[in-house]
Amino acid sequence: MPRTARLPRRALAAAGVAAAALSLSACGTAAAQGPGRAADRVAPPAGDGRLVLVSGRDDHGEVAEPAVALSATVQGTRTVASVPDGTLARVVASDGQWQEVQSLDGASARGWVDDFHLRGVVHLVGPAPTCAPRFAPGRLAPGTQAVVLGVGSGGTLRVRTVATRPLTGLVPRADVRELPPAGPDCGDGTDPRTDHHGSHHH
Repeated sequence: MPRTARLPRRALAAAGVAAAALSLSACGTAAAQGPGRAADRVAPPAGDGRLVLVSGRDDHGEVAEPAVALSATVQGTRTVASVPDGTLARVVASDGQWQEVQSLDGASARGWVDDFHLRGVVHLVGPAPTCAPRFAPGRLAPGTQAVVLGVGSGGTLRVRTVATRPLTGLVPRADVRELPPAGPDCGDGTDPRTDHHGSHHH
């Protein structure tokens, strides 16, 4: 049986180096393509696009922050903008309990805010004396709860009621509130800016 020819030591060393390099390259490629990349871990996921009201109210419904600060980063301390309490906004990114929002009312503003300040369920409240929301295509009770689905034309919002048999339709932007009506003027009883006639109840 013929003996197997032996490679010179230099050739063996070169082959070993090449094999090691190939192995490292393969491992590096697998790591780069794997789901655990650092970029995947730190990049915030895309927002769900839902429409919300930005709230400056405390747990008792009182206005604690007339203007809610938006941060440059998640849990950041640098404020890049502020929006008035009750501003309609869209969630464009999410990272845990922090949400990046883009305002849809007034001047354009974008930044991160704790979801404590966001309200996904709103109340539909129309003008006095009935307080019934101006809902098309039908009549709703004052303070009916709903979610905002989108922005319509002519200053309207597309909403869907929160009920066993939900209804979908359009209401004026002014009829979308955080709180139900309180008092004959259909305001929420806590802040004059939300009262249709500008009165303030105590």
